[in-house]
Amino acid sequence: MLYIDDQLPHIQLAKKTHISYITCYINRKIFGKSATTICGDTNCKICKSKTKKTNISNYLFSILKQIDFKKIPGSSPHELLKLNSQFNTLYLKARKKISPKDQDGIKNIFNYDWFIDNNLYNAYDLCTNLKIETCVYCNRLYTSTVITEKKERIIRPTLDHWFPQAQYPLLALSFYNLIPSCSPCNSSVKHFATFDLSKNIHPYVDKKITSDYQLQSIYDKSINTFKVTIDSTNTKIKSTLKTMQIPAIYEHHQSELADLDLLRRKYNKRYLNDLGKLLGAKLTEKEVYRIIFGVEYEDENFYKRPLSKLKKDILNLKIK
Repeated sequence: MLYIDDQLPHIQLAKKTHISYITCYINRKIFGKSATTICGDTNCKICKSKTKKTNISNYLFSILKQIDFKKIPGSSPHELLKLNSQFNTLYLKARKKISPKDQDGIKNIFNYDWFIDNNLYNAYDLCTNLKIETCVYCNRLYTSTVITEKKERIIRPTLDHWFPQAQYPLLALSFYNLIPSCSPCNSSVKHFATFDLSKNIHPYVDKKITSDYQLQSIYDKSINTFKVTIDSTNTKIKSTLKTMQIPAIYEHHQSELADLDLLRRKYNKRYLNDLGKLLGAKLTEKEVYRIIFGVEYEDENFYKRPLSKLKKDILNLKIK
């Protein structure tokens, strides 16, 4: 599992762009097209669009105004929980449960189906701006975003709702609730699992994700198989990686594990230095590492190549 640093310039830009478009869209869905809903950006595609107002009850309208719905697109994961809790508390003061009409109203306002299939600002735009090349959860599969010169949408990561849509419909379009991931992790492994910020890792929250655990590969002679284990004292990490079935998934890469085991036993730091000399003084040790082993050395670059975390941990070659 990888950390997404939201202080990186391109992530900040992705966040700013997302908040701008989604806030404008939600505003239009609640208030309709009027002078008060124009965001001020003369180039805003949402303001120029024919996005229609959603017919919602006065009661739902009142609650959304009270919680300041404009905070929802860009609030941190912890703040999102507070906003969601605040909404439920206010709504249920006078009602036993959220009415079917208001449930539909919420889904139509915070409309994820619109987000993945419109031509104004969509999931492809967000994924392009984030530039995350491998799955945040498993770091096993590429999650590149590809759009042709003719603007044809080819592939992109799936976007996992860290807080599930079914339980948190208000957060369906929130920046910090849309995690770039591969389809197997999102649809098959995590699927309907409900994560908790106090018990599970959040890619935008937990900065020391990759440094707080080590992956180990041990050869089991009795079954002629490499087993992958997690070495960590961090209970949040262990719980999350267990839910995401990371060891079990990595164990299906037996050929890679065998190659890594051979490299670990045959070669060492001196070998890396000697290769660097042969390849030329212009290459740094970290560049040699990337060229020879095909993975990134720095934790912050793991997202660029599949299995970088696994391979670095198993090779265990330290570079100063």
